[in-house]
Amino acid sequence: MILFNSNSLCMKRLITLVAFCILSFVAKASPDSLGYSYPCYPSEVKHLGLQQQYDITRWYMYCILCDREIKFTKETGEKEKISYGLLPLKFDHVEIRKDTVEIDCYFYYKDILIDGVTTRNYSLWGLVFKGKSNKPIQFSTQSTGRYYMAICDGAPKDCQVRELNPLQPEVIKYIKQNKEKLDPWFRKQAQKRGVIK
Repeated sequence: MILFNSNSLCMKRLITLVAFCILSFVAKASPDSLGYSYPCYPSEVKHLGLQQQYDITRWYMYCILCDREIKFTKETGEKEKISYGLLPLKFDHVEIRKDTVEIDCYFYYKDILIDGVTTRNYSLWGLVFKGKSNKPIQFSTQSTGRYYMAICDGAPKDCQVRELNPLQPEVIKYIKQNKEKLDPWFRKQAQKRGVIK
């Protein structure tokens, strides 16, 4: 007596193998590779409960640098004018020292790390927070000092320093003029904050 059909057993094995391969792919794939750029967080950020500080770091970095154009060297052969607000900003690492949290992220162009992102004579790589505060106290840099602080002479609400008041009028104008081309995460954050619809 035949208890099973050899064709159905092969089919079951094939289905099991395909299902295993799909599950393995999904488990190993990063959120970005699956098309979920928002609101997924790097595992290190989630594990430490730093989602808000991570979002603030990215928002500040985009607002500070969004309208600055990449300076391509002649050797790259690139002639396109492209600004940082259109580029993906990828997580690099979290560093915790005593009561401070540093979150660093880097801009990429065509999967190439953009080096030398400068603002106010410093290269900007991330933000430093004190404890669970959502207000940055310093900015991390690749310069010899490693960190810099932003100061403003006027009243805080009138301050034109982007590190202290990131949503300056020229930043809002840039976001509105480029809303269709913005990096998807930056665009969704601008919508969430009411800058664009």
